[in-house]
Amino acid sequence: MRPELVPDDMVEIAAEVLFAQQDAIRPHLDEDECRTVARDALASAFGAPSLSRHFVTFGYRGWRVEHSVECRLSGEMERGCLFEEAVHAMGEPDADQMGRWCITEIDSEGLPSLRREEMS
Repeated sequence: MRPELVPDDMVEIAAEVLFAQQDAIRPHLDEDECRTVARDALASAFGAPSLSRHFVTFGYRGWRVEHSVECRLSGEMERGCLFEEAVHAMGEPDADQMGRWCITEIDSEGLPSLRREEMS
């Protein structure tokens, strides 16, 4: 969804939460910046598969992580998402890894545990 299509009332609610909690999650944002972050995160969230799960899609040209809504709202993506770092640490995917996977956890070596997502 394009950010400008997110309803203003949803943006205001999310921005108020971000602004009130910014010391814990996103320091140094003014109210307008909180609105921008909230609008972008909500626009992404409408296409996001889960509030808390990350997914990775492997293709012949590389891979792409689908960040959770929590990751997008908290600013984790900008600071360095551990899930993306774990996928990067895997190196190049094998041919049998092509497709979409849910990242279920990160092991003690910093590598992701993956569960294949079935196509519906």
